[in-house]
Amino acid sequence: MLVVCAATAASAQPVVQLSSWQPDQSGTGVRFEALTPLDETDPIQMQDEVANGAFEYAIDTSQIKWVTDCSCFRHYVILVRTRATGRVSRHKFRALPSGSFEDQYAEITMAIRDSSNSGSVQIALPVASAPGLEPKPLLFFRHEKPSAEAGPQRVSLGGTTRFQLTLKNVAKHTIVVVPSEIVVRPDPADLLLGAAASMRDAAPLTLAPDKTATINLELRPDTWRAIETSFVPIESDKPHGSLEVDVPYANPVFGNRTGNALTSVPLRFRPSILTLLGALVLGTLLGSLIPLLGAKRARVLTWSRATGTAIVVAIILELVGIFLVANNSKFVLFSFNLDPWQTLPVLLLGIANGLLGFEAAKKLKFIHEKGGDS
Repeated sequence: MLVVCAATAASAQPVVQLSSWQPDQSGTGVRFEALTPLDETDPIQMQDEVANGAFEYAIDTSQIKWVTDCSCFRHYVILVRTRATGRVSRHKFRALPSGSFEDQYAEITMAIRDSSNSGSVQIALPVASAPGLEPKPLLFFRHEKPSAEAGPQRVSLGGTTRFQLTLKNVAKHTIVVVPSEIVVRPDPADLLLGAAASMRDAAPLTLAPDKTATINLELRPDTWRAIETSFVPIESDKPHGSLEVDVPYANPVFGNRTGNALTSVPLRFRPSILTLLGALVLGTLLGSLIPLLGAKRARVLTWSRATGTAIVVAIILELVGIFLVANNSKFVLFSFNLDPWQTLPVLLLGIANGLLGFEAAKKLKFIHEKGGDS
């Protein structure tokens, strides 16, 4: 179907026609309606010409935006110079989309004629479905983590944790612009003292179709708030909080066609190795003190060996637990599923080994208990 931009014979302006675009037989597509043409007085650099050379033309899509009143995108502007007269006319069109389809450039037939000449040419015009009918977001997040490490993002209880997200333009035909800075929001809000997101290139960032950009995130937790949140043991695949990352974006061709790419990153706090070792030793020492209550002097003298043995056994159990959890197994102690990377379970593991310290030392022949030692 052709849309005719009407012109009177008196005006001597050429008539410009744009064909409709329909990618399939479902009725999805774009229909172009012409508005009243005007003479153009400003000098224009023409881009191309029709096959017979009778008309030159230029296409201006810098003014396109969605208008709710007409449920259309306007304005597509075609500037035409008639070679015979040198006259330049401005032809505006509005596009009325139907159905849902990806933002793209569509092949349109443009026909131009006047009283003495005519010609046609294939041109590429940007088309888009109405706001809200986009088939999918233009930007997509994915975590830069190996599958073996799937689960909540690990965050150190102290200091700064750095990790990355990948932002991909999933559109096949359209560039996407990230016009402003990325917003990050922790949940709970008081979980972090600082959270920042940055990209290698400053905004506005332009992403070509099917291209990616790396987002660098830096998190600095409120240590005491993080300890309070993570102190009670929960299963190793459960998060202690989350971080929402919000990236605004726009299709630069359509003036007010904007959106937001959102992702929620689950966070799980993890103490350092030194912190875990300290908790393990402290727990073992505390547990080893309990058997001393009411013990005879000879047994008190064996306490250092028993405690040393308990610490060694606790470290071995902790390493075994870390290895098992890293390979998608469960670390179970007294029927409880524990995370060997959390402070309280490690403290309890140390206490349990401290309580059994004397027995472990005797089994390993580190101490020999005489008849009067018990």
